[in-house]
Amino acid sequence: MTGQDKIPLLLAEKGQELLNQLIPKIVDIATQTGIQNIGELKEKLPNFCLPPDELKKILTIRNALIDKLNSASQTINQLKKIVDPLNTVVTVTSIAVNTLNTTINGLEVSIPFLPTPTPGIPPPGVIALNIKSILEKTLTKTTPKITKAQNTISSIATTITFVNNILLKIIGLLNSIDKYLKGCNVDALTSLDSSLTQLEQEQAAALAQSEIPSSLTNYQGFILEVITEVYSPTVNRVKAVAKNAQGIILLQTPLSFTTTPQVLIEEIKLIIDSNNLKAN
Repeated sequence: MTGQDKIPLLLAEKGQELLNQLIPKIVDIATQTGIQNIGELKEKLPNFCLPPDELKKILTIRNALIDKLNSASQTINQLKKIVDPLNTVVTVTSIAVNTLNTTINGLEVSIPFLPTPTPGIPPPGVIALNIKSILEKTLTKTTPKITKAQNTISSIATTITFVNNILLKIIGLLNSIDKYLKGCNVDALTSLDSSLTQLEQEQAAALAQSEIPSSLTNYQGFILEVITEVYSPTVNRVKAVAKNAQGIILLQTPLSFTTTPQVLIEEIKLIIDSNNLKAN
């Protein structure tokens, strides 16, 4: 197993660790403070505050949980960065493979129409066949590598979605604790790091985007769209695609279980920008 192949396992382990360590402590705080049904639609904050010394203890525990969450977020972000170069390589190589396929198809069509060979010079048809053979060998060697890399990226993307959902769940529970503490005039609350704050903002933006009837977005001449595919009777997967004006898909992200499709739109925008791609 390569280092990149280990990333999904490491991410999943970190997510499970957060669940096991933080959730029980948050639930314990909710019990102590009298918060009912924390994290649910029926959540209800108490209309009383604990004594100052008890609030101080809860604040200490709460800040320690935030520190733990911020530290885990930094580790997760480092793991995510490892896959960025792989994403770029797959995108560039996929474009090269598409070019190879187009060239091979063009050679197949043109061979019957090549001119009559000149004596002493290799026939154009033979030259074209040799070039076609070389291109096909290159394609045969390259395609399995792309498939493996795409599978790795897809696995990592699925695990990132899993971990992000855990992070958002924990942040939502801590927000409920914060509402109670702020209502009791408790300050000195340790803040979430910037990446976790951004994750919250992306979720809010995705929820707002999901309320917009059209799923189409125009970007750098591409038409961006989120496509849903059935994975099982109860679960769907989604991917973002970039089309040209004729509706031909030129780029796409790996299929994902994400509940925030806008993240995939941002991912495909990043691919377009990093490679300076144009639709035409």
